[in-house]
Amino acid sequence: SQAPAANPNYNFQNDPSSVFRKYYLVAGSGNGLHLVWNTNESASTNLPAVNEVSSERQRQSVDGSMDDLLGAEVNGLALAATQITPTFRLWSSGRLAYTRHDGFDLVSTGAGGTVRGKTAPFTSTESSFLGSAQLDLSRLLGRLNDAIKVKIGALAGWTRSDVKFGSTTALKKIGIRSAGSGENQSFVGGGYVLGIMGNYYGVVSANGTYGVNKIGSNLLNATSKYNSHGFVLTSKFGAVVPITKKTRLDLRAGASFGRTVGESHVDSAGNVFEVSTLDTAYVSGSATFFTLVKLSDVVVKPFVQIGALSRVYYNNHVRVGGQQTSFNDSKLTGFTRLGLTAMLSRRATLSTAVRADYNRDFRTVSGNIGLKWKLN
Repeated sequence: SQAPAANPNYNFQNDPSSVFRKYYLVAGSGNGLHLVWNTNESASTNLPAVNEVSSERQRQSVDGSMDDLLGAEVNGLALAATQITPTFRLWSSGRLAYTRHDGFDLVSTGAGGTVRGKTAPFTSTESSFLGSAQLDLSRLLGRLNDAIKVKIGALAGWTRSDVKFGSTTALKKIGIRSAGSGENQSFVGGGYVLGIMGNYYGVVSANGTYGVNKIGSNLLNATSKYNSHGFVLTSKFGAVVPITKKTRLDLRAGASFGRTVGESHVDSAGNVFEVSTLDTAYVSGSATFFTLVKLSDVVVKPFVQIGALSRVYYNNHVRVGGQQTSFNDSKLTGFTRLGLTAMLSRRATLSTAVRADYNRDFRTVSGNIGLKWKLN
């Protein structure tokens, strides 16, 4: 139940922003009325957003780390005077991000029929850290040459997301200003293979994920906690095209697929959440302009990257008490990334960048910093 509605003539069934359109009124204290709605249609709306944030942050963390890796490895320029070729190296990457999402479109189907609406908007603040150990396989096998290089690496890391839900028109009219909050902590681990042949390159990465999720719902005055697991597969292929003596154009294409499975659980109000699944597949393309500037003993590579991601497959659903709800948002995202890679010494490389993503349904601003150290 909920406190009396501010507008007694308000009709939830005619409000497209309402996520619960089946309701009834019961007598309350002081000659008031209480609005009661079907919890199966409202209990599930926070969980898919937390799953989405968790899955996207894991993908973006790995994807950003691969961009840092390529930024340090792929130049397409003659750097023999400033570079050494190690057999073994370590690198790490940290990322901070902020996302504002307008809410998911939803379709909820059960014994009572089909409901269409929109979830509450939400914001998320994310942080992540990944570390990696890399081995130059071609050098280790004694087959190092200037034409082909093959490197393999193992990576592991951690991501954290804090989600704050806003309200919809329907919720505001009954005095609910926030639909709740969520938290995710995830662990990522896996490996990658990087190949460079002249000005052409490719990297493929496979990683497993495990997450712990907490959700608070102000709609139901309930909390829940559940674990999730999944995987992230990413690939990037590109070519470096000479423009001038020191300026290059890096043309890059990529693809990724990720799955997050939320375990079944029961929240503190007794709502039974069945296994939830989120599958996403993206293709991407970008163009990066960069040049090299030598400042004393430091070589700096400033760059600007412009690109787009298109989601080619998406399945985000949850089932609560026999009611299945599916969620969706816009497929196309454009992004701009500005940064630089600084070769501080023959062994140390520092990379940093800021990035802005724009989608019809959400906006993200992020920044990252990475450090690579050549051991031998």
